[in-house]
Amino acid sequence: MDVKDNIVSSESLVQFSLEYGLLRRLEEIHIPTYAEYAQVDFLYTIETYYEGFHQIFTDASKSRDGVGCAFHDPSTNINRKFRLNNHHSVFTAELFSIFKSLEYVEEKYQEFASDKILILSDSRSCLSSLSILRLDYTFTIIHKYILETLAKLKSWGLQVHFLWVKSHVGIEGNEVVDELAKQASRMDIVECRIYSPRDLIPHIKSTMFAKWEGIYNTQTKAKHYKSIQPIPVKHPWFNNKQFTRSINEEVESRDFVRVISRLRSGHTICPKYLHQIRKKTDNLCDCGEIGDLEHIILRCSKNRRNLETTIINICSILKTKYPFNLSSIMATNNPRVYYEVYKFVKNSDLII
Repeated sequence: MDVKDNIVSSESLVQFSLEYGLLRRLEEIHIPTYAEYAQVDFLYTIETYYEGFHQIFTDASKSRDGVGCAFHDPSTNINRKFRLNNHHSVFTAELFSIFKSLEYVEEKYQEFASDKILILSDSRSCLSSLSILRLDYTFTIIHKYILETLAKLKSWGLQVHFLWVKSHVGIEGNEVVDELAKQASRMDIVECRIYSPRDLIPHIKSTMFAKWEGIYNTQTKAKHYKSIQPIPVKHPWFNNKQFTRSINEEVESRDFVRVISRLRSGHTICPKYLHQIRKKTDNLCDCGEIGDLEHIILRCSKNRRNLETTIINICSILKTKYPFNLSSIMATNNPRVYYEVYKFVKNSDLII
């Protein structure tokens, strides 16, 4: 697999196999609870459970500079840094640093003073993934490499344990490897080209959204909707907690979403629209005026009493003066304004 010009391509689907006997939960993973004095808790854990273990700290970093990871061996003062591609997630980078630390153990264990190895990581999610081992899209080829390397080290008589450490609390080894990982993210040569689906999903989403945005901006149709939503968005207008809070106890939310969505799109059961789709012989309202959406909501004399109250409330909310058009008030995305419009529709017995 190769990455060039921000385009990820592969000649074939990435497939791998793993011996069934290696698919077991790693009981050697310890995720302790750290209280206020994390350094004291860390030292207590080491002295109680891991006295005499050869320690190796791992970490990863993802920033605007790039993605990198590293491991640090405080006993030998050996450090190694690895640059990953910008599309890699910090999860993959953390996992890769664990794998490279195990490769280092495989290479140097005969020089260690102990056959008990402790890999220390501040990535709780990575250690949990190794402990649970779900066979879904989160299981990557790096998991396979880690399990195979662990099996090899175990067959050589080594004990490998993992310990979660709390980050940025002054634990020396973790602070050192944290800085090494940041340095690795600024390196030029990429040393990891292994990808998992979760790494590429954000890149695929951003690429698809950019293409959609280009089509949306050049589209000449749907002028009414584009006047309300000039910029494409990734989430629907109602996918917002402020709308949920505003309408949750006052209106039936599904009906609220239906009415407002139709008003935003312009596809409503008004005389002009019914005439366009040949469901009505003319485009006139019962009052004799052209029955477009603007007229039905803001102009029709039939609904004058409810309309006056709605206009006063909207002017108060937006701190503006009448007249205004329907597109401008729908473009506010203001839940209180939408609620006033919704109340007007219901109180006037309008079918939208």
